[in-house]
Amino acid sequence: MYLDMLPTTFGNTLWFSEEELQELRGTNLYRATELQKKSLLNLYETKVEDLAKKLLNLDGDSEIEVCFEDFLWANSVFWSRALNIPMPRSYVFPEMQDVHQSGTPEADKKGSEVTQSDDLTKETTHSTVHGDTVWVEGLVPGIDFCNHDLKPIATWEVDGIGLTTGVPVSMYLLSD
Repeated sequence: MYLDMLPTTFGNTLWFSEEELQELRGTNLYRATELQKKSLLNLYETKVEDLAKKLLNLDGDSEIEVCFEDFLWANSVFWSRALNIPMPRSYVFPEMQDVHQSGTPEADKKGSEVTQSDDLTKETTHSTVHGDTVWVEGLVPGIDFCNHDLKPIATWEVDGIGLTTGVPVSMYLLSD
């Protein structure tokens, strides 16, 4: 199972003990770690904790408790394994398709940054846009192991018209 293959420990400073962290006191890394941990704790307490409880209740697992360390693990897994995935703009921002079709000027085709506000979280997300492709970070179970090295060997390609895959607006993996 994919989850069983993921690391259970991390060597980054977010996982340092208080004693280990104190050895960094006075450095930029100490301050950056402190700020990042505070930011993650705030995100966990204001959004993730209640959402996780609601989702577990919906799934019938109300006995399970999610703690900050679980969230920190998930965050560490994501950011140590995330791939920059090309997606068709219409998949990422379906509501923008309607706007573009109604005559509102669209983003620069050469590449720009799209900002979207999510009313549910009041968070703003940024995605790099190149033409009709939006690059988003995400996990692709199994594929993330291809790139888990200093020199990645796998890249994604978008097949907008189906020339390579036979399926319009599809993606395929290239491995060196």
